[in-house]
Amino acid sequence: MKFTSLLSLGVALAFVGFASAVPAPQDATTTTHYCGGENNLQCPTGWRCCGPITQFGGICYLGTTGLCPL
Repeated sequence: MKFTSLLSLGVALAFVGFASAVPAPQDATTTTHYCGGENNLQCPTGWRCCGPITQFGGICYLGTTGLCPL
């Protein structure tokens, strides 16, 4: 009886451990896309390149027109 209870507890803890280790999916608005730079990177379709602001080049922002943030 105790062995079955401990086994059930162990399986439950293992399941919770594996479930919490799965990375959360990220949507496109939280992903940083870089453009320009030494590799001449391009923004995805529907995005605009603002920069160069960082050592990697510019940063892509959603939308084909608009002001670039400072």
